[in-house]
Amino acid sequence: MSTVYSVNPDDFVMRLNNLLQAQGKLNTLSWKESASGPAHGPEWTISAFSGSNTTLWL
Repeated sequence: MSTVYSVNPDDFVMRLNNLLQAQGKLNTLSWKESASGPAHGPEWTISAFSGSNTTLWL
């Protein structure tokens, strides 16, 4: 059985990876996760940081 994956060039994870790779800072990535809302349907927020806690906006 084979699995077909499609690549979305606007995918934020890919854009973040490409940005940090281009700057030679991929090893500086960290993140903070938080969830709000009901336990059966939480809304997740992920904040990514690089270096000295600089928030990354894509």
